[in-house]
Amino acid sequence: SDGSGRDAPLVEIEPLSPVWYIETIRRLLHAGRARESYQMARLAANRHPQSFDVRLAAANAAAASGRCVLAKRHLAQITGDDMTTLWQSRRRDSLLASCDGPWQRRVVLDIITGYRPSLSDRARHAEMRLEPGSRLHGVSARLCGLCDPAR
Repeated sequence: SDGSGRDAPLVEIEPLSPVWYIETIRRLLHAGRARESYQMARLAANRHPQSFDVRLAAANAAAASGRCVLAKRHLAQITGDDMTTLWQSRRRDSLLASCDGPWQRRVVLDIITGYRPSLSDRARHAEMRLEPGSRLHGVSARLCGLCDPAR
């Protein structure tokens, strides 16, 4: 309704078109059915793999259902060169920020080691065996997703 008491004219949408899928995904999201909207988005992405809007809708549905890994997969298929509109680029960046946040964390450990020059002039590759119980081993164990305490 447009607020005047009259219903707005209905627009005919071709079934199974990208617009139809996107509208269905939107309605499911607004109904609080995020998982079902993502299932519909997967069908849409399989049927219309070249549609940027379908990919954005699929990423939005995945993020809304708490599946940021899946959202990133859809967004990875849309490169900056492929963007057709500024809105699509901004929506992509917004979805990435909602999944990852605007900040990225990186852990850097600086270690000073001694070495002997190689006789064969090969590039140096530092590999350390950490002593269990040492502070560095403890830090490495706490960050086991980033580094291996055994190497």
